[in-house]
Amino acid sequence: YRVQGKGTFVTDKSITFSITAKLSFSSEIIGLTKDIQTVLNFSKNQIASPHIARLLDIEEGDEVTTIQRIRLVDGTSTALMTSYIPQKLVPGLIDTLVPEASLYKTIKDRYGLEVLSATETLKTVNANEYEAKLLNITERDAVFLVERISKSTSGRVLELANTVLRGDISKFYLALGE
Repeated sequence: YRVQGKGTFVTDKSITFSITAKLSFSSEIIGLTKDIQTVLNFSKNQIASPHIARLLDIEEGDEVTTIQRIRLVDGTSTALMTSYIPQKLVPGLIDTLVPEASLYKTIKDRYGLEVLSATETLKTVNANEYEAKLLNITERDAVFLVERISKSTSGRVLELANTVLRGDISKFYLALGE
Protein backbone atom coordinates (compact mmCIF):
# COMPACT_ATOMS: atom_id res chain seq x y z
CA TYR A 1 0.00 0.00 0.00
CA ARG A 2 1.05 3.62 -0.45
CA VAL A 3 1.11 6.53 1.96
CA GLN A 4 1.34 10.00 0.44
CA GLY A 5 4.73 11.50 1.28
CA LYS A 6 5.93 8.33 3.00
CA GLY A 7 6.33 5.74 0.24
CA THR A 8 5.16 2.23 -0.64
CA PHE A 9 4.87 -0.47 2.02
CA VAL A 10 4.42 -4.23 1.83
CA THR A 11 1.66 -5.66 4.00
CA ASP A 12 1.84 -9.09 5.57
CA LYS A 13 -1.07 -11.02 4.06
CA SER A 14 -0.18 -14.25 5.81
CA ILE A 15 -2.53 -15.91 8.27
CA THR A 16 -0.92 -17.32 11.40
CA PHE A 17 -2.34 -20.51 12.92
CA SER A 18 -1.49 -21.51 16.47
CA ILE A 19 -0.58 -25.16 16.80
CA THR A 20 -1.12 -24.98 20.56
CA ALA A 21 -4.56 -23.31 20.44
CA LYS A 22 -8.00 -24.62 21.31
CA LEU A 23 -9.90 -27.05 19.11
CA SER A 24 -11.67 -24.59 16.81
CA PHE A 25 -10.66 -22.94 13.55
CA SER A 26 -11.35 -19.41 14.71
CA SER A 27 -9.36 -19.82 17.92
CA GLU A 28 -6.39 -21.16 15.95
CA ILE A 29 -6.10 -17.89 14.03
CA ILE A 30 -3.82 -15.43 15.74
CA GLY A 31 -5.00 -11.84 15.43
CA LEU A 32 -8.40 -10.58 16.42
CA THR A 33 -8.80 -8.37 13.36
CA LYS A 34 -9.59 -11.23 10.99
CA ASP A 35 -13.09 -11.71 9.57
CA ILE A 36 -13.80 -15.45 9.45
CA GLN A 37 -16.62 -16.91 7.34
CA THR A 38 -17.75 -20.45 6.67
CA VAL A 39 -19.32 -21.79 3.47
CA LEU A 40 -20.87 -25.26 3.58
CA ASN A 41 -19.70 -27.05 0.44
CA PHE A 42 -21.62 -30.27 1.14
CA SER A 43 -22.84 -32.60 3.86
CA LYS A 44 -23.89 -36.20 3.36
CA ASN A 45 -24.02 -39.62 4.94
CA GLN A 46 -21.90 -42.25 3.21
CA ILE A 47 -20.23 -45.58 3.78
CA ALA A 48 -16.80 -45.17 5.38
CA SER A 49 -13.86 -46.21 3.25
CA PRO A 50 -11.55 -48.77 4.89
CA HIS A 51 -9.04 -45.97 5.62
CA ILE A 52 -11.64 -43.67 7.23
CA ALA A 53 -13.16 -46.58 9.19
CA ARG A 54 -9.74 -47.50 10.60
CA LEU A 55 -8.98 -43.93 11.70
CA LEU A 56 -12.44 -43.51 13.26
CA ASP A 57 -12.16 -46.92 14.95
CA ILE A 58 -15.44 -48.12 13.41
CA GLU A 59 -16.36 -51.15 11.32
CA GLU A 60 -15.86 -51.15 7.56
CA GLY A 61 -19.27 -50.51 6.02
CA ASP A 62 -20.44 -48.25 8.86
CA GLU A 63 -21.87 -44.92 7.79
CA VAL A 64 -20.14 -41.61 8.43
CA THR A 65 -21.50 -38.11 8.28
CA THR A 66 -19.21 -36.15 5.98
CA ILE A 67 -19.20 -32.36 6.15
CA GLN A 68 -17.06 -30.21 3.91
CA ARG A 69 -16.66 -26.51 4.61
CA ILE A 70 -14.63 -23.74 3.00
CA ARG A 71 -13.22 -21.28 5.52
CA LEU A 72 -12.60 -17.71 4.40
CA VAL A 73 -10.41 -15.24 6.24
CA ASP A 74 -10.94 -11.61 5.29
CA GLY A 75 -12.80 -12.82 2.19
CA THR A 76 -10.00 -15.12 0.98
CA SER A 77 -10.58 -18.87 0.65
CA THR A 78 -8.03 -20.16 3.12
CA ALA A 79 -8.98 -23.66 4.22
CA LEU A 80 -10.93 -26.63 2.91
CA MET A 81 -12.10 -28.68 5.89
CA THR A 82 -13.60 -32.14 5.55
CA SER A 83 -14.96 -33.78 8.71
CA TYR A 84 -15.89 -37.46 9.05
CA ILE A 85 -18.01 -38.38 12.08
CA PRO A 86 -19.46 -41.83 12.87
CA GLN A 87 -23.09 -41.40 11.79
CA LYS A 88 -24.47 -43.50 14.65
CA LEU A 89 -23.08 -40.88 17.08
CA VAL A 90 -24.80 -37.96 15.35
CA PRO A 91 -28.03 -39.16 13.69
CA GLY A 92 -29.83 -36.32 11.92
CA LEU A 93 -26.90 -33.89 12.18
CA ILE A 94 -27.09 -33.03 8.48
CA ASP A 95 -30.71 -31.88 8.83
CA THR A 96 -29.88 -29.34 11.53
CA LEU A 97 -26.40 -28.23 10.46
CA VAL A 98 -25.84 -24.46 10.49
CA PRO A 99 -22.68 -23.57 8.51
CA GLU A 100 -21.72 -20.59 10.68
CA ALA A 101 -22.16 -22.50 13.95
CA SER A 102 -19.31 -24.35 15.61
CA LEU A 103 -19.49 -28.02 14.67
CA TYR A 104 -18.17 -29.07 18.09
CA LYS A 105 -20.68 -26.87 19.91
CA THR A 106 -23.53 -28.25 17.79
CA ILE A 107 -22.48 -31.83 18.57
CA LYS A 108 -22.14 -31.03 22.27
CA ASP A 109 -25.51 -29.24 22.49
CA ARG A 110 -27.48 -31.73 20.41
CA TYR A 111 -25.83 -35.07 21.28
CA GLY A 112 -24.05 -34.41 24.57
CA LEU A 113 -20.68 -35.34 23.04
CA GLU A 114 -17.73 -33.16 23.91
CA VAL A 115 -14.24 -33.17 22.43
CA LEU A 116 -11.63 -33.69 25.11
CA SER A 117 -8.46 -34.07 23.05
CA ALA A 118 -7.10 -34.30 19.55
CA THR A 119 -3.93 -35.26 17.75
CA GLU A 120 -2.84 -33.54 14.55
CA THR A 121 -0.46 -34.47 11.79
CA LEU A 122 0.83 -31.71 9.52
CA LYS A 123 2.46 -32.28 6.15
CA THR A 124 2.95 -30.44 2.89
CA VAL A 125 1.33 -31.74 -0.28
CA ASN A 126 0.37 -30.38 -3.68
CA ALA A 127 -3.20 -29.25 -4.24
CA ASN A 128 -5.22 -31.42 -6.56
CA GLU A 129 -7.58 -29.92 -9.15
CA TYR A 130 -10.60 -30.04 -6.82
CA GLU A 131 -8.82 -28.40 -3.87
CA ALA A 132 -7.22 -25.77 -6.10
CA LYS A 133 -10.58 -24.75 -7.54
CA LEU A 134 -12.19 -24.34 -4.11
CA LEU A 135 -9.20 -22.48 -2.64
CA ASN A 136 -8.68 -20.23 -5.70
CA ILE A 137 -5.13 -21.44 -6.29
CA THR A 138 -3.38 -23.32 -9.08
CA GLU A 139 -3.36 -27.11 -9.24
CA ARG A 140 -0.13 -28.49 -7.73
CA ASP A 141 0.44 -25.37 -5.58
CA ALA A 142 1.94 -26.27 -2.20
CA VAL A 143 -0.62 -26.64 0.59
CA PHE A 144 -0.55 -27.85 4.17
CA LEU A 145 -2.61 -30.94 4.99
CA VAL A 146 -3.62 -31.17 8.63
CA GLU A 147 -5.17 -34.46 9.74
CA ARG A 148 -6.89 -34.24 13.12
CA ILE A 149 -8.33 -37.13 15.11
CA SER A 150 -10.56 -35.86 17.91
CA LYS A 151 -11.65 -37.93 20.89
CA SER A 152 -14.63 -37.44 23.14
CA THR A 153 -14.55 -37.28 26.92
CA SER A 154 -15.30 -41.02 26.92
CA GLY A 155 -12.14 -41.68 24.87
CA ARG A 156 -14.04 -42.62 21.73
CA VAL A 157 -12.95 -41.23 18.35
CA LEU A 158 -15.52 -38.56 17.50
CA GLU A 159 -14.11 -37.00 14.34
CA LEU A 160 -11.50 -37.29 11.64
CA ALA A 161 -10.88 -33.91 10.02
CA ASN A 162 -8.70 -33.29 6.98
CA THR A 163 -7.93 -29.62 6.47
CA VAL A 164 -6.15 -28.28 3.41
CA LEU A 165 -4.59 -24.87 4.10
CA ARG A 166 -3.20 -22.62 1.39
CA GLY A 167 0.59 -22.69 1.53
CA ASP A 168 1.05 -19.21 0.11
CA ILE A 169 -0.68 -17.43 3.00
CA SER A 170 -0.48 -19.84 5.95
CA LYS A 171 2.15 -19.92 8.63
CA PHE A 172 2.20 -21.64 12.01
CA TYR A 173 3.02 -20.52 15.52
CA LEU A 174 4.32 -23.04 18.06
CA ALA A 175 5.31 -22.15 21.60
CA LEU A 176 7.84 -24.58 23.11
CA GLY A 177 8.67 -25.01 26.78
CA GLU A 178 11.85 -26.18 28.41
